[in-house]
Amino acid sequence: MDPEADLTSECFRDDRFLARSPVTPQNVFEYFSKSPFYSKDSNNQVLRMQGIPWETIPETLRVLIGKQYVLEKSVPPRLYTIKRIRRQNPEECQVTGMYYIIDGTIYESPTLLATLEAKLDSCVYHLQEALNTVKNFVEFDSIEGYSWNSTLGKSEEKETSDKGNQKSEDGLAGIELTGTADAQRMEQFITMFSKHHAPTQRMVSVTEANKRKRPDEIDTEAADTRPMKKAKRL
Repeated sequence: MDPEADLTSECFRDDRFLARSPVTPQNVFEYFSKSPFYSKDSNNQVLRMQGIPWETIPETLRVLIGKQYVLEKSVPPRLYTIKRIRRQNPEECQVTGMYYIIDGTIYESPTLLATLEAKLDSCVYHLQEALNTVKNFVEFDSIEGYSWNSTLGKSEEKETSDKGNQKSEDGLAGIELTGTADAQRMEQFITMFSKHHAPTQRMVSVTEANKRKRPDEIDTEAADTRPMKKAKRL
């Protein structure tokens, strides 16, 4: 298993090691080396193969170049944070991974990009659910436009309860307009919604509709809009 691959969905715990001794700042790298997150081609492993004790390895790593694991933060005995870095010189290094140990269980920390993507996906999902719920309360009429009908949601809730007394959907399905402020806010929402989501069908005037009909189908009252001439007196 490649330690540099995405292992954020996995964790590691060695109960036999923890039964012998809890994780401490002195043995944290020994414990971390047993996990799949640890790379055998790191400088830590090279120094360990040379017989250098785990406790003195962090001091020796500063003069080496390459992949290394360093202890970033420790709050014994529960929390430890380890960085995977690529050191270019004693003063410069690039962080390539983060790991944390909580109560003996090792996890890989997700990247900032992955965290933002997960949060945005969650926001979009709940927003879509809310819009789908609000859509059930909105009616459109070609003359009056959009309007709010709270009875639609109540009828759907009644049908759902009759089928199996299931829980109502999360979102705005259970919200009722109470008070003038709520009504005004909903009226503003409906107005904005009607401007941005008006029907795509083009409105046809009565005159234009009559042009498409046969002569015998024309509504004479609607089509003949010319003023009537006054009858001449004899």
